[in-house]
Amino acid sequence: EVSLSFSPYGKDSREWSVYARNLGHEAWLDLPAETDGFPANDPGPLAVHRGLSRTEIVSRLRKAMQVLPGFVGFVLPPGQAVLPQADIIMPTLEELR
Repeated sequence: EVSLSFSPYGKDSREWSVYARNLGHEAWLDLPAETDGFPANDPGPLAVHRGLSRTEIVSRLRKAMQVLPGFVGFVLPPGQAVLPQADIIMPTLEELR
C-alpha cells in the first residue's frame, strides 16, 4: 500500500487527492508549519508558526483543510518546530478533534 500527501498550495492537489483515493490510496495533507529555518524559510500564508494568535492558527488550519476533502491526517515538514510549542500545537489538535 502507498499513502500520498498533498500540499495545500498545489495547483492540482484536490484533483490528485481524489484520484489517489479512488485508486484506494490514503491522502494526507501537508501542513505548512514553522521550521528551524523560519522566518528565512517562510512556509507560506497557510502556515502555523510562533507569533500567531489562537484564532489565526485555527483560521489557517481550516483554510488548509478546505483544500483537500477526505484526507486522513497531516504531514508536518522536515525540521518542523511546532510540536514542542504548546501554544501552536494545542489549538491545532483541538481543532482536529
